[in-house]
Amino acid sequence: MFSLITPSKLIPPFQTPSPLLRRHIHRMPIISAVHRTPPPPPPPGSSVYQPFRPPPAPAQLPSQYHSLALSDRLEILRNRLGLWHEYAPLIPTLTQDGCSPPSIEEATGISNADQNLFVVAAQVRDSLISLKFDADLLAYFDVGGAELLYELRLLSAAQRATAARHVVDLHLDPKATLELARAMKDFPRRRDDPGWGSFSAASPGDCLAFTYLRMSVEATSPSDRVASLQRALDAAETESAKTLVLDELERRGGGGLNGQLGDED
Repeated sequence: MFSLITPSKLIPPFQTPSPLLRRHIHRMPIISAVHRTPPPPPPPGSSVYQPFRPPPAPAQLPSQYHSLALSDRLEILRNRLGLWHEYAPLIPTLTQDGCSPPSIEEATGISNADQNLFVVAAQVRDSLISLKFDADLLAYFDVGGAELLYELRLLSAAQRATAARHVVDLHLDPKATLELARAMKDFPRRRDDPGWGSFSAASPGDCLAFTYLRMSVEATSPSDRVASLQRALDAAETESAKTLVLDELERRGGGGLNGQLGDED
């Protein structure tokens, strides 16, 4: 037998749903259209990764390059037109225009490493100009000088000027220039080492001589010790530094400062 559903058993649309139906309704996700406030930026000094973005300010260009199109700048770099420090500022402008180092290398033949070398060396050169560095000495770096100035990046502006004069005077190559820069940067940290007061921080040669003096202490054979002391004597510029090195050289490693200087960090 079939039974008919009476109207009294129908639920009108305005009637409250049953508890079972209410439970299902409440479990339905609710999507809010309200715009959420973005999380605050990480505090300064945090280690959260931030992708590199080129600086917003345009790179400073020599006046003759101000109106150049992208293709013209690439051509100048491709053909190395001008001195290295004249076309080096073109590289950051290409980066600001969206060119990646690999694409610049493909278009110009300048490797990623050389791009960095030219840009950094040009910045070092600009710091020398800001200190009114002698123009005749500065011209020494016009040809092949990018490799030399690049090694001075470790130093402060004032130290760069002193080191650059030393590089010119002694015609140092890039390897010797890097050795000089490291010695000048390291010297102030060795204030507590024995013999430090006999050398001058204002003298690039003294800084280098002190490095060689420390190398003589670390030498394992008498011949290596004497060789390092001889290099220290050749590099020393002040009389007090020369006197101390001479005293050590006469002892030929038989005592003196041996074992007393600070260890390498």
